[in-house]
Amino acid sequence: MQMKRAGLYAVATMLLASGSAGAQTGKYYLSAGDQRNMTVEQGGAVINQWTQANNACCLGEYALAVSGDIRTLANGNNSSGLGSQYTLGGTYTG
Repeated sequence: MQMKRAGLYAVATMLLASGSAGAQTGKYYLSAGDQRNMTVEQGGAVINQWTQANNACCLGEYALAVSGDIRTLANGNNSSGLGSQYTLGGTYTG
């Protein structure tokens, strides 16, 4: 019985270790346009957050393109509006 229990613990340990190996290591950039908020998450934690720059005219920014910088599109519910451009650190650049 003790041999089975030791084997069970070994399998459980391997499963837990393999689960953490697949954990989020990269940064995920998220947009919550209705809340007019941008968030960066890594490893399941919020590592950066800022208010969207062109939120007053556009009712928030949604679509994201991330490649060296972050570019967004306006929500489009109010008008065509403006999107924005940010550094990867969240600084508004246009």
